[in-house]
Amino acid sequence: MRLHLRWALATGLLLAAGCGAAGGAALDTTLDHVDKATGVRPSWRVGAGPGDDATLRVRALLAEPLGGDGAVEVALRLHPEVQAALAELLVAGGAARQAGAWPNPELDLHSLVRDDKFFVEVGILFDVSMLLQRGPGQDQAGAALGAARMRAAAQLVRVALRARLAY
Repeated sequence: MRLHLRWALATGLLLAAGCGAAGGAALDTTLDHVDKATGVRPSWRVGAGPGDDATLRVRALLAEPLGGDGAVEVALRLHPEVQAALAELLVAGGAARQAGAWPNPELDLHSLVRDDKFFVEVGILFDVSMLLQRGPGQDQAGAALGAARMRAAAQLVRVALRARLAY
């Protein structure tokens, strides 16, 4: 019963986490909540090698008889579905950050010859329609980031539960 309460708490913390962070910050916040609730910090393993922290920890766990908590930790550190959920979270965080970015101005140069005189017009253009879309775009991206956090939380809990049940 205590384990189920622990995972329910982990899910609640993940779902209640604020959606203001973007990109890596969203990932770090989510991993911090998982770590606080379960004592296991899932590992984002881009470019992971034989000497990375997750691999070394898993090797240490597998060097001894594996218990249920160890099986859950191995699953949360190495399972491909966890990695996919964390990648989706990073993509949603990047989209949220991009939605909050101001549009870049454009430099406009025109040359004109009139009555044997050469003229150069210089202008700076700013896409006003992008400014009008910025607020709703931020709202939509924030909602997508929140949904990605929920999907990641659900996936982490599913993987942990399957590891626990398989053990």
